[in-house]
Amino acid sequence: MKKILFVAHDPGGYEVIYPVYNEFQDNSAECHCVGPAGKMNAKLLISGERFLEHLLHRLKSNEIALLVTGTSWDSDIELRAIELCKSYQVKTVSILDYWSNYASRFLLESKGYVYPDTYIVMDELAKAESIMAGVPEKSLMVLGHPGLDELVLSGSQSKKKELNTCKALFLSQPLSSLYGDRLGYTEQLVLLDCLELFQTMDGWQLDVKFHPKDKEEWVIDNSRFQVEGNLRELVLQYDLIIGMSTMGLLHSVLLGVPAISYQPNLQEEDGCITNKLGLTPLITSKEDFRKAVHRFIQTESRSVVHHTDMEDFIWLDGLSTERVYSYLKGVAAGNEH
Repeated sequence: MKKILFVAHDPGGYEVIYPVYNEFQDNSAECHCVGPAGKMNAKLLISGERFLEHLLHRLKSNEIALLVTGTSWDSDIELRAIELCKSYQVKTVSILDYWSNYASRFLLESKGYVYPDTYIVMDELAKAESIMAGVPEKSLMVLGHPGLDELVLSGSQSKKKELNTCKALFLSQPLSSLYGDRLGYTEQLVLLDCLELFQTMDGWQLDVKFHPKDKEEWVIDNSRFQVEGNLRELVLQYDLIIGMSTMGLLHSVLLGVPAISYQPNLQEEDGCITNKLGLTPLITSKEDFRKAVHRFIQTESRSVVHHTDMEDFIWLDGLSTERVYSYLKGVAAGNEH
């Protein structure tokens, strides 16, 4: 039996491909994690080069029906895998995990853009922005976001905290590795501002969840603030979530936990999806950040945006995994294009 091969390099890619892979219970699929995605599931970890060797061997033996990838940055493994499959006339599908860098994710140095046969995006907003970014429209398919199904179906779970246990969580991202200082800020600057503010606030504790791709030395230097664990479980333990443009802000909103997007001196277009949807306020100055946090603290009724405010988005039905699974099964069987 030919198999469907799943591979992800980044944690975000793993979060969208693994739920779909899990639907294949008949031994017709296998999943591999290369790079930081391996921190999400060590059992699936394999080096990038070993994965490509494995893929080539399976292609030569005519054992691959379909390749499904995440969409990573700072790695060319998924793109090389797509290129390899194309040379053997094997269909390729990539699943987008966030509303940004739609085209640049597929830029292979010295070879130009390497797009999959099908590029699954989460909603019409992502599709429109992808087309604007130069992604071939014929490759785009709107099927939702498998990584959000569990959150959407579980609904808001925020619980009232005791006043003497108020906690804020900063969700880091390795933005400086991706953008340098082009955004006008870095994750290091944002953390310093957060630490400075919360050190002046009695009764509040600031913790940090670092990203698997954050710079190791910086993480070590700030390890006294570090918390680890499943993002969903962590978010529910906090009164306020602070991020820049992380997917964690959307997780927070869906779970009913108040969140703020702080991007001081932002110089580029805002890429934060919760800001685009009007679910979180965009704060771009240190003073406005201070005011926003204090305003939040002083407000007795902390409003939460409900799912009905975004009812036009396909991924809010919690059926994204099922749709993607059905589509991939059809492609592998030769019934979809």
